Amino acid sequence: MKHILKDVYLKDVADFLLEGIVLTDENGVILSLNHIVSDFFPKLSDSDLIGKRIQDFVPSKDLSQFYLLKQETRNISLSIGMFQLLANFRFIDDSTAFLNFRNITKIQRLSQEIVEAQNQNRLFQSILDKVDEGVCYIDNNQKIVFYNTKMGELDSKEPSGVIGKRYASIFEGATHQVSPLLNSLVSDKQIVQNEAFFSKTGKRYIVNKKSEPLFLGSQKTGALSTVKDFSTIASMADTLFQNKRTKAISSTEVAISRENLPPIIQVSKSMKKVIDTTELLTKSTANLLICGEKGVGKSLLARFTIERLNILDANFIELNCADIPSLLLEENLFGISKSPGLLEQMKNGIIVLDHIDQLDIAIQEKLLRVIQSKTFFSSKDNSEISVNTRFIALLSQKPNIALKQGNLLEDLFYALSTITLTVPSLRDRKEDIPLLINYFLQNKNNSTRGLNTAISEDALKALTSYSYSGNVRQLGYIIEGAMTLAKDDGIITLDHLPSYMVDFSHSDNESVALFNEQDSSHSLTNQVENFEKQLILNVLKKTNYHITKTADNLGISRQSLNYKIRKYDIEFTREDR
Repeated sequence: MKHILKDVYLKDVADFLLEGIVLTDENGVILSLNHIVSDFFPKLSDSDLIGKRIQDFVPSKDLSQFYLLKQETRNISLSIGMFQLLANFRFIDDSTAFLNFRNITKIQRLSQEIVEAQNQNRLFQSILDKVDEGVCYIDNNQKIVFYNTKMGELDSKEPSGVIGKRYASIFEGATHQVSPLLNSLVSDKQIVQNEAFFSKTGKRYIVNKKSEPLFLGSQKTGALSTVKDFSTIASMADTLFQNKRTKAISSTEVAISRENLPPIIQVSKSMKKVIDTTELLTKSTANLLICGEKGVGKSLLARFTIERLNILDANFIELNCADIPSLLLEENLFGISKSPGLLEQMKNGIIVLDHIDQLDIAIQEKLLRVIQSKTFFSSKDNSEISVNTRFIALLSQKPNIALKQGNLLEDLFYALSTITLTVPSLRDRKEDIPLLINYFLQNKNNSTRGLNTAISEDALKALTSYSYSGNVRQLGYIIEGAMTLAKDDGIITLDHLPSYMVDFSHSDNESVALFNEQDSSHSLTNQVENFEKQLILNVLKKTNYHITKTADNLGISRQSLNYKIRKYDIEFTREDR
């Protein structure tokens, strides 16, 4: 009966099981096994196993103890090669043992991966808890999956009491109509907001909120809200502004500015016209728009204009719209409930707005209403305040581009540009360059003991012929750098100038010389061809008649260059073409 049971069990049942089955005698000699167990020993056949002791193939103290004590043993962890197994041992009768092996290799690997993923998740949470930016992530069911410490600070909530709960149950009244995060989840759109508020602890925050849906491939997984806290920066900037307000109201700033105001150096007609126009402003109370490229001196011209007004009580302050957060800039202009803004404190003064095209459109609209009505409503008590503030706006973009791109409100442009001054670029007033160089040299020499740096004729020629994308500001930096390099020599030469500028000067002078060599009696076509031939010859000589290098330098293909060489009958002295 036992023999029949064993044969039926193993042959008809065991090979259909997903677990390993082995029958042994009372000493552990293998009587039979199924294919699962065979797979544990890929280098051995069944005949290599049957008739041998199982203990010789499966090293385990628990297995040896089982045959010694003949007691049922369960959930024994052991290894066979690369396989991790969970085994159960029991005797069917006095002479036959039944061994069951479950392959848990994949389960253990998955468990290890889960542990690693959990560790990575904890590390990720720890990292995000250290960043000074609020982060909240909800899944498609609006359940809060992640909520870091900073977000808890902003919302006055404990992250541990929030994670795992529905967003609406934590934030009362939150719907997709009023909550940007839920709105992003429903609409699949990014929503950006600026906000100022007081927390439950009474701390004031100025933040930028961004809510957006998250996708893995094309599958939406939820929505993410990130909140940047500008409160510390705003507090520091506000302190600086408070100091500037005090200076502006007491007229101290104007006095200091006049004393240290650099001169506007010019002999060019274009710049002289601009300076002469500022004289007309003394007879007007109109707003002023100063246009010009970056580095031409718009801010200096604004201060020069204010000085020419020669009104001692014409207090002024300059605000850089590109450097100050919009909310802070708005509060400093219009005030908050606790303190008045600049418009109220300087209602008879001058406010200079640099980078006016980077001022938030909503603030531009409020500013326009002030200019048009000469009034605004106080944030303190909502009373109407009359102002006679004069504005000087600075614009680096061309007005038509700023208007076309929507960076500048059209009506505000009209209101500010009652009088418009356009400062010419330095390349359009080259006759001013030697004077500016001399000013920068003298200024640095006077401020540095023992320094008496001069400039060579070649360096002066290179500086004068260069086209400055950064205008006067760039020229000043170049002179400062050249004086540093020439400190021991006492004179600035070409070697002390930036290489990009010297290369430009050489190529520019070469081209001018080639044009000057042309006979004006020739037709335009002939002159162009002569110039092209001479240019090709010059570059060929520089590259030792290397065709590929010459073509690259000229910005044309080898085929085009070879055609022009044949066309102009240019002879070679180099074999390798």
